[in-house]
Amino acid sequence: MAFELVQDGLRVEQQKPLPLIYREVKLDCGYRLDLLVEGGVIVEIKAIDSLAPIHDAQLMSYLAVRL
Repeated sequence: MAFELVQDGLRVEQQKPLPLIYREVKLDCGYRLDLLVEGGVIVEIKAIDSLAPIHDAQLMSYLAVRL
């Protein structure tokens, strides 16, 4: 997927560490994004039979992140 996005002229970062800050405590790698496209679109790739509640929680956490 990253290859195709780059071929389309988009800037893509793979396995991008994203720090998590909670009450002034910074965890250097709170998240690791599968793909970050153009500095603002997070792509999380799953290879599973069906989504589980933990995947919904992950999505909600990513939506709360300010890049």
